Amino acid sequence: MRIGEIAARAGVPAKTIRFWEDQRLLPPPDRTPSGYRDYEPAVLERLAFIRHAQAAGLTLDAIRQVIEVRDGGQPPCVHVTALIARRLAEVQARLAELSATRDQLAALAGRAAAQDPADCRGYCSIITGSAPALARALDLPGKRKVYVGGRLPERGACYVELVVLTVPGCPNAAAFEERLAAVLAEHPGVAVVRRVIADEREAAQAGMHGSPTLLVNGADPFATPGQPPSLSCRLYRDASGRTGPAPSVQALRQALAAADDN
Repeated sequence: MRIGEIAARAGVPAKTIRFWEDQRLLPPPDRTPSGYRDYEPAVLERLAFIRHAQAAGLTLDAIRQVIEVRDGGQPPCVHVTALIARRLAEVQARLAELSATRDQLAALAGRAAAQDPADCRGYCSIITGSAPALARALDLPGKRKVYVGGRLPERGACYVELVVLTVPGCPNAAAFEERLAAVLAEHPGVAVVRRVIADEREAAQAGMHGSPTLLVNGADPFATPGQPPSLSCRLYRDASGRTGPAPSVQALRQALAAADDN
């Protein structure tokens, strides 16, 4: 088949097919007597695989490695599993970085809303934080409101500090962040401190009981009495007894409400 027909059937531009040939993702095709590329139908399967692998975020180098293993007569599943795990860790680390950036920007937006231009200091108090802004309130069930960050606007208000502890590349971090974000979604001014824990000594000092761990005012509301520090992936049990990578949204709300009551 000529390259135009292959491109149409595979949904890949002819220019891309030529590039993938240059990158050794495709074997050199036969040539017609007049010099045109002449492909076997089997190349369609390889083109589909490359597209799927790219959609999963694998680089061309990683895709080439998988193809070379398969072309060598070996199943590439073990190698693919390692590639997926590494890519997943990269994505989760990026998500955590973006989440931290989002929280920082939300905190700055809250500070900007409360900033009186007459009180601005230095280049800009919104950026430097030299003029304290009012904290945002979490409307949680309980007797009082919970405030996180900034100056407390009313006497006797309850201050809550939220810290998330994870290990590098934690596979449970994304689910945990998603559920925590659901609890705090209506409170963009709430800041969450995130720490990456590298060793057992640091885990013990921080009060980490597995990754991820949420500390509310320095305590882990989901830890059992006497539970030792840990760096391993943590599983949480819900009300029905099933385990998962993070507490349920309701359990997280209850943990914050309990801090409010205390």
